[in-house]
Amino acid sequence: MGKKKKHKIKKLLRAQAAAQEREMARAEERAEAVDKEQPRELEQRCEEATRVKKDIKKILLTIGLLVIIIIAVYLVNIKTDFILKLGAWISQALNINV
Repeated sequence: MGKKKKHKIKKLLRAQAAAQEREMARAEERAEAVDKEQPRELEQRCEEATRVKKDIKKILLTIGLLVIIIIAVYLVNIKTDFILKLGAWISQALNINV
């Protein structure tokens, strides 16, 4: 091989090595950025999980109260005709024909 070809090959090899070093540096920077973002994401997920838990507890409490109210109305309806009288009074007061 001639000197020119060797010189060109060496130049290409240096350029490729430099490009690889740049890519590795960029990859490390991205990895560091991801590492910095992960704790924030974990904190946000934890906050969202606590919010979801609170919302689920509220929903379950509301459903439980509604079930208790329905059972109470059913038991009152069995023992007395208060619910029927109340319904008749409401329909009369609001002019609702049933």
